[in-house]
Amino acid sequence: MLLKDLKLSPMRTFLTGLSMSIGIIAIILSVLVGTIGKSYMVGTTEQLGGRAPTYRISIQSAAFTSPQMFEKLLKRLTVHQADIALLVPNDPDLTFSTSSSPILTPEEKRQLLGSLRSVEVVYTTANYNRVFRLPLLSGQWLQEETDYPRLEAVVNQQAAEAFPLGHYIHVGTRNSLDLTPIPVIGVVNDGRSEPSLYLNVAGLSALAPHLLSAQSGSVLWHENGILTSDQEKISFVSDSLSDTTGGTVTDIGRADSSEVYEGALSALQLAFLTTAILLLLVSVLGLINIGLSTLEQRSHELLIRRALGASRASVAWLVLGSSILLAVFVSIVAIIISVAIVASVPLFLPVGSPVDPPHYPYSATTYAVSAAAITAILGSILPAIKASRLEPALALR
Repeated sequence: MLLKDLKLSPMRTFLTGLSMSIGIIAIILSVLVGTIGKSYMVGTTEQLGGRAPTYRISIQSAAFTSPQMFEKLLKRLTVHQADIALLVPNDPDLTFSTSSSPILTPEEKRQLLGSLRSVEVVYTTANYNRVFRLPLLSGQWLQEETDYPRLEAVVNQQAAEAFPLGHYIHVGTRNSLDLTPIPVIGVVNDGRSEPSLYLNVAGLSALAPHLLSAQSGSVLWHENGILTSDQEKISFVSDSLSDTTGGTVTDIGRADSSEVYEGALSALQLAFLTTAILLLLVSVLGLINIGLSTLEQRSHELLIRRALGASRASVAWLVLGSSILLAVFVSIVAIIISVAIVASVPLFLPVGSPVDPPHYPYSATTYAVSAAAITAILGSILPAIKASRLEPALALR
């Protein structure tokens, strides 16, 4: 009977369903947009400042140039509940050029020596991409220190044209005519605007120690498990230095920028929550308006039903039940549409985007469908009450 009632006025049913579906999809999409916005804000911040929480522990050591001691230090800096990367300062005396071959003819070497230039370089270990968000555009990231040491480099998107994937970066020093070839094995999106190179400091220490002259560095400590105090971090790094290269810890501080975007994230989530509530209210008002308009059109029909013996409850249920049944159909259709929309989002994300592909917002869908049911009841309860109060005698007029 309720289904037949919906078929009596297809245009009314369509408009009511459209209004309801807009409310459901709008709530889901508002949550989806908020999730994508949050992911973008977090992703871009993690590209530059590291994942939260990340701490920078400054260290001093005179034995970084000793391959054996340096290798021991890298193996010592391992904690199960944290990702730890070693960062060595940029050496301003090193210059860089590129060619397609590691072996150069005298003429090619002469040309490369004339084209050497300074570039921003990050001397680090393989765990660096676990501390910072570095989406891989092509190739691969630096190899783990447990593997056989090798010379290798990864470049960012801005440096990929000058140092193409598969080519060799030739590193020179100001006091020597020798060039050290390092293969480019990957390209990443690091969020930086200037060209940058990432060199595997473990490989440099083992195979090209003459390219390392730093006596200081930083230990980047990203906690992904049990939180530890600053004193525990300092104690662990100090012990690691004492057992290997020697040296001291000079400073510790927070490296990531999560505190900067937490306020912005809260404001963003509040804005989208407010938008979803307003959309829901608009949907409720639309349903009430459609319900009252429909009641005016169907008043003669409902009066005849009352005159033929229909009870007030049956008339009210006819109006209320048809809205609930429509809400069920609309919810199913809206969920199917929203699933398709969420599934299509990764297709529009560029390769190497810092935004994580969004998961389907099941909780938001539950709230939206529940809101649709409540909306259907609220939107039809007033017309249902009004319909139940119609007097059969009015049908004789």
